[in-house]
Amino acid sequence: QMAREVGALPSPVLATYLGLERPGASDAIDFDHDGAGAVVFLHGYAGNFTMSCWLFARAATRAGLATDCPSTSWRGDWWTPTGEAIVRERIAALRARGKTRIFLAGLSNGGIGASRLAPRLRGEIAGLVLVSGVAPDAGAPGVPTLVLQGRRDAMCSASVARAYAARNGASYVELDDGHFALLVDRERAARAIADWLAPRASCGARVRCTT
Repeated sequence: QMAREVGALPSPVLATYLGLERPGASDAIDFDHDGAGAVVFLHGYAGNFTMSCWLFARAATRAGLATDCPSTSWRGDWWTPTGEAIVRERIAALRARGKTRIFLAGLSNGGIGASRLAPRLRGEIAGLVLVSGVAPDAGAPGVPTLVLQGRRDAMCSASVARAYAARNGASYVELDDGHFALLVDRERAARAIADWLAPRASCGARVRCTT
């Protein structure tokens, strides 16, 4: 289905394994969309795969948002100075393209990284989406947050995700899946993400933003 919709779009996985991703020279997969909003979506452990980016972008598009998927090392350690610098670069690049309402999201280790980065990016992001990954030591994000979690996830515990959501007043959606809920239960996952993003993508001076 991805090939039919977007054609051949290679994944920048090799560059991550060769240690080529760094601030100022980081690959990104970009699914553009008209409008003033975008999501920076952080990949997990093993590198930046187009499939994961596309799956998230399908949901973001329903909410009228572009999706930008940057690359860091294959470890997906976005909470490091290098990872944070790459995220800040992508936010700046999106703003230069006229994207004024930017969300941060992450999958697996990318979710762990996004949960740790969100408190450092207050004032830069409008919301946070964590898919199958939350850091148990993450501080309060300071923005509306969605946590999407597989109940049977053996890699990132649902109990940690539930506790984070309860502690921070985040919206919590739990699917009867494992770690790869975004792929296995793609339609239900996409619907949950799109339904949460849509009202927040357009809120601002005239429309009240909710948690």
